[in-house]
Amino acid sequence: NDAAAKCAAMGARLCTNDEYIGDCTTKAGTDTCDIGAEQAWTSTVPDIIPKITNVPSIAPSSSPAPTSSYAMVACAHSFQCRIHPNPGIVPVESLYGARCCSDDLRRMDFGFVRVKACGISVTGTDAQGNCMESLTHYDAKAKCEEMKARLCTNDEYIGDCTTKAKTPACDINAQQAWTSTMYESPSIMPSALPSIVPSIVPSSEPSSTPSALPSLAPTSMPFFMPSALPSKVPSSIPSSKPTSEPSKSPSATPSRAPSSEPSKTPSPTLSLSPSSEPSKMPSVTPSVAPSSEPSKMPSATPSLAPSSEPSMMPSATPSLAPSSEPSKMPSA
Repeated sequence: NDAAAKCAAMGARLCTNDEYIGDCTTKAGTDTCDIGAEQAWTSTVPDIIPKITNVPSIAPSSSPAPTSSYAMVACAHSFQCRIHPNPGIVPVESLYGARCCSDDLRRMDFGFVRVKACGISVTGTDAQGNCMESLTHYDAKAKCEEMKARLCTNDEYIGDCTTKAKTPACDINAQQAWTSTMYESPSIMPSALPSIVPSIVPSSEPSSTPSALPSLAPTSMPFFMPSALPSKVPSSIPSSKPTSEPSKSPSATPSRAPSSEPSKTPSPTLSLSPSSEPSKMPSVTPSVAPSSEPSKMPSATPSLAPSSEPSMMPSATPSLAPSSEPSKMPSA
């Protein structure tokens, strides 16, 4: 921004990338200002921030999206500083003061002052003797490393280990300064692998295709709508309540135990084999065709209307109460 502003103030613009590649800027070098061997700003601003679309990707990205970094700032003097919250977390591009710490108590170069109580040496000036009072986190870290030191930690600021770095020409004791603690914000795009723990709230619509293996335990409440295809293997424990509408096709193998209440509408296609125990209550409308084998135990209450075709084999134990209407065709 500063480079673009300086060019605009002269009624000019930043040079383009093509102009640099074509060596169109080389004549700008002088004896006192020669950056021909260095990189310089161009007018190109790439769009590196991923955009959020209304429709999710078919498959998640194989690598995570770039993250935005944050770092902790803390008051350089716990009594003189009245900034809240303290410590704070700010973007690394922000401008704050800094102090460098060294674990070498013998440091006397670059303005380092010995702090015996904390076992460190500290300075508030860089290698050129300039006060570090307005820097990005990256620049502050680089200046400390240039002096074979490091950014002071949050604990060292809290313990007032850096206050001796104050000089008449460089006093940031009443301000917050960069610490060595950094944070990464979450990525905008999903990771390549799903989380081990599922979301607290399920999606409003089911997946178009279910997973090959079910969850170890079902959700306490079912989805509003079932998936178009059932899971290849059902869960060992059924949901506490069934979905309002059944799946278009049942699972090849039924659950070990049925749900406490049946679906309002049965599935048009039967399971290959029924569950070992029937539901506590039958469905309001029976299946179009019965299962090839009956349940080991019938339901306590029969369906309001029988199935249009009888079972190939009757149940070993009859129902406690008969259905209100007989089957259209008797069993073989």
